[in-house]
Amino acid sequence: MAALSAKDKEVRDLRERNLRVLADMENLRERSAKAAQSTKQYAIQGFVKDVVEVADNLQRAAETVPGSVLEGKDADGQPLAPERALALLQSLLQGVHLTERVLQQTLKKNGVERYAPEQGDAFNHDLHNAMFDVPAPPAEGMDPGRIAMLIKNGYTLNGRVVRPADVATFRASS
Repeated sequence: MAALSAKDKEVRDLRERNLRVLADMENLRERSAKAAQSTKQYAIQGFVKDVVEVADNLQRAAETVPGSVLEGKDADGQPLAPERALALLQSLLQGVHLTERVLQQTLKKNGVERYAPEQGDAFNHDLHNAMFDVPAPPAEGMDPGRIAMLIKNGYTLNGRVVRPADVATFRASS
């Protein structure tokens, strides 16, 4: 009888331990699901912080040209002097170039790199998207199937093409 009683107690203990393990496993699953959701939701936070800097630079560049300039007037409502218009355009262009440089640095920091094939490069289906073709001139390196001109840069993410470069290719003369 004592042996039976000991076995019953052992079964109850094992059942309780089993229920605790199951409860712990369920809690772990729920915590893991919440952590995965949080990670997914905020995974690009660092990238977003970098990109908002680019947005700020674009805003500053746009603000270098007051709205009155579009009407041909300076901030005082007087006709805009050509020298002032040129200075504003130069400032705007400088801001745009700076912003583009910061954007490329941000992209590179996050594994995104721009590539631009040049005229005469061999066409590669994995890297290039042929938009149209043009007759090949009788020049060396301008063989049919080679790149005639770049239309739009391509981009890779950690070595994988995310957008092929749009190009025009040379075709055989007819």
